[in-house]
Amino acid sequence: AKGEFVAGDVYPDGRTHPIWSPNKITGRWGSSRNHQNWTEGDPKKGIPNVRRQVVAPRGWLIVGFDMAQGEPRVMALYSGDPFLCKIFAEGRDIHGEFAREWNKDFNALERESDPWRVIRNVTKTLEYAAIYKAGPETAYKTLLKKGFGHIKFIDCAKAVDSLKSKIPVLMKWQDDQIAAVARPPHELRSILGRRRCFPLGNAPPTDVVNFRVQAGLADV
Repeated sequence: AKGEFVAGDVYPDGRTHPIWSPNKITGRWGSSRNHQNWTEGDPKKGIPNVRRQVVAPRGWLIVGFDMAQGEPRVMALYSGDPFLCKIFAEGRDIHGEFAREWNKDFNALERESDPWRVIRNVTKTLEYAAIYKAGPETAYKTLLKKGFGHIKFIDCAKAVDSLKSKIPVLMKWQDDQIAAVARPPHELRSILGRRRCFPLGNAPPTDVVNFRVQAGLADV
C-alpha cells in the first residue's frame, strides 16, 4: 500500500492494510494497526460500531468464520485427555458437557433458553480457569465483570475444582510442560517448530500452558 493514512487505519484508496506478524509472544498471530478486535461499539458511551464501517469492494463479500472450540481441541490433541477426546470425537459441545459437571440443573433446562444460555456462559469462564490454570480467584473476578454477581466465590471455587477433576490427563500434561521449561534449554516449540524461550526457567504457569496451545492453533 502506498500513501498516508487518511483516518485511523484507512488509506487513500479506501482500503485498510494491516501488517501481520505470526510471532507474538503468546504464540498467536497479531497485526500492526489492530485488525483483530474491532469493537461492536457502545451507543451509551458514544463508541461507534467499527465492524459495520468495514465493507467489501463492489461485487465482493466479506466472509467470516471461526474454528469452533479450537484451543480445547488442540489441548485434547496434545495431551490425549480421554474426557476431552471423547467429547470431540463424538461431536458434542464441550461447554455443555462441562456445564453438566458443575450444575446438575443444566440437563433439565430447555436448550437455548435464557437460563440455559446463562449457565453455559458462566461455564466458559469456569472452564477456561480450569484448563489454563488460572484459579478460582481469576474466574470469580471475571464473572463479576460480566455481571454474574449472584455466584458466590465458594461455589465458583468448587466448580473449578470439579472441572479439573474431569481432566486429570490434561492437568498432568500441563505440569510436564512447566517442568520441562524449568530445565535447560528452557524453551517450548509449537507444532511447526516456532520457539519460545523462558530465561532461566522463570515463567508464570499460565504463560507456559498458553504458549503451545495458542501457538499450535495459530499454526493450524
